[in-house]
Amino acid sequence: MNKNEINLFEDIKSRLLDLDPAYFVENNLTLDGEDFKILGNGWRFMVDIYRYISINATSKEGKPVVIKKGRQVGATMMAGALDLYFTNSGLFSKPPVRVVHLFPALGQVKKFSQDKLESLIRTSKNNFINENKLDTVNAVDNLTMKQFKEGTLWIDSLGADGDRIRGMSADIAFFDEVQDMYGEAIGNATKILTASRYGPVGKGVQVYFGTPKARGGYFSTIWEMSDQKYYHLGCKNCKNTYPFYLPNDDRWKKIWVSGYDIQCPECGVIQKKTEAIELGKWVSSKNPDDCKFSGFHINQLYIPYFSKENILE
Repeated sequence: MNKNEINLFEDIKSRLLDLDPAYFVENNLTLDGEDFKILGNGWRFMVDIYRYISINATSKEGKPVVIKKGRQVGATMMAGALDLYFTNSGLFSKPPVRVVHLFPALGQVKKFSQDKLESLIRTSKNNFINENKLDTVNAVDNLTMKQFKEGTLWIDSLGADGDRIRGMSADIAFFDEVQDMYGEAIGNATKILTASRYGPVGKGVQVYFGTPKARGGYFSTIWEMSDQKYYHLGCKNCKNTYPFYLPNDDRWKKIWVSGYDIQCPECGVIQKKTEAIELGKWVSSKNPDDCKFSGFHINQLYIPYFSKENILE
């Protein structure tokens, strides 16, 4: 092949890979000026959630996704990356997708849009995201609305009752910091998904991010209605998977020997935590068929760059 044919092949290959959200992130986004790496480096538990949302949640048989997360686990960056994936990957361009990312208060909207989302857009590789913005005289590009060639993204606050977004029409809704939202407001907000072109008919794609503060709130309710998946680590020797973190269970302190070393409780082999994560999988605590939500629990223990000593301190 000549040089032009090779470049064409690489361009086609890149576009096909971009249909996978994990490859889209690595191919097009950067994080604080560095490569946004999530493949093969201990972030497998997050990669699986990216892919689940893009494939399962957007299908006609999909379920709302609830993500119960600890602090500083990278979920906010994941949400921002998914905002850009849905509106720029090309997989959801026919018809153009409409994504809304909702927070409890306006202050959080400004902070996310300025600090997280704008940074991802501004530092995208080869200026990919900016180049993909809708190029018309009336195109909108501000803190709360961005129009791309393949979709539209709104970032807004839900408020106390959801009135702020009443009358809007969307396909995908990300509810962020759900622990500070009212159930009535979320109920009103989901009505904007009634005419969604993606996800279950009349319900659209719904993803809920939250960090628990107290029992009895709306977020706790939807988590209890989910299948409550926890990530199990995998052993390179015996090939078994085993639970690492479970609520009210300190088994991780024995499994995690020290530093970044993990010992399989089945065969006793020691391996690096990143390797055990890459060989792991999500396991449901309840029968998914009996649950209205698909739930994922993300704990700080899995963060690849945290050693056991970091956690204990």
